[in-house]
Amino acid sequence: MPASTPHTSLAMSLDSWRSEIGRYFGFGRTYSSMTASQQADVDAVIDRGMRQFYAPPLLQDGTAHIWSFMRPTMNIVVHAPYSEDGDPGNGCTLVDAAPTAYATFFGATIPTWCTNGVLEYTHPDTDQNCIIHIHARVSNSQVNLEDAVDADDFIIAVGNGIAFTITDAIYALPTSFGGIEGDITLEAASGYMPVRQVGDDQIREMFLNTLIQTGTPAYFCVRPWRDPGIDRLGTNGTAGMYTRYELVFFPRPDRTLRLSFRYLFVFPGVADWIATGNATTDIHPPGMAYHHETMLASCLSIAEQYADSPNSEHRDYFSKRIAASVALDRKTAGSAYFGRNLDRSDTLYSQGRSPLSTDITYNNTLY
Repeated sequence: MPASTPHTSLAMSLDSWRSEIGRYFGFGRTYSSMTASQQADVDAVIDRGMRQFYAPPLLQDGTAHIWSFMRPTMNIVVHAPYSEDGDPGNGCTLVDAAPTAYATFFGATIPTWCTNGVLEYTHPDTDQNCIIHIHARVSNSQVNLEDAVDADDFIIAVGNGIAFTITDAIYALPTSFGGIEGDITLEAASGYMPVRQVGDDQIREMFLNTLIQTGTPAYFCVRPWRDPGIDRLGTNGTAGMYTRYELVFFPRPDRTLRLSFRYLFVFPGVADWIATGNATTDIHPPGMAYHHETMLASCLSIAEQYADSPNSEHRDYFSKRIAASVALDRKTAGSAYFGRNLDRSDTLYSQGRSPLSTDITYNNTLY
């Protein structure tokens, strides 16, 4: 959660939410006076109510609404390749030791971002260009590899390594990431078309069928993030491996670039609010104050399901409140006009490398 900031008096704090729900259950308004079981019930209702509000039921027109405040912009920086020339004193050796092949580097401190990168080198015996995927950075001088190196298993005398380059096309996204909206744009004044989203299978096909492996990213996909505990044979997995996502770019970036995109933000629950260390009186649910009444109605509609004699009073009220909040949110986030169409999404330039142009000509006259 962000640092504490002043709020309007209409905003509800976490204590206020707990007080209202505790009162509904008959636990009293003082959270600290409730039993541990009662506190757990109250917080569980808040979590469920928040989930229901952030992903509301379909509206009467059959559409699903996504709140404007759930679509912030994220900026990421992609890395320039890291290289060593293989002269005495630097370079690397590769060893196959299934299930974990590894590469050892000397004379170099491997960058921390190399996990999920690609190691490119020229085989010292065959002079062939080889590519091996990196799975994990073990230390400053060693990485585990995704692929076996049976045919490339060689050890070179220390001090005489092979030249190598590490490039990175995979970037882990935070646990708050819930989906991407639109394309990715490069840093201002870069002059390049937006990076377009495609499927994971298309990205893999591009790497398979083209000689272009590095350059300005032109395409990307979003796919489930693989837990680092899973080795190249698919063993040693851990629970929750698909709760995060990652971005994969094609081609792999050939220089440092700043990228921006809008994404769907996954808000934290009650336990996460408390973990921030702020006083509970200053912890406010994400979303603007004029939605807090709708959020409370959502929570009370959930609490209603646990009552000894369930009814639909709060559920009906929540239905009215959600319609009002959606209308207000659309008004807040809407545009007064569409503006000029500079999207050019129907034009595909080779690898996205052609700069944007807004020149218009008519009868050979430039306007």
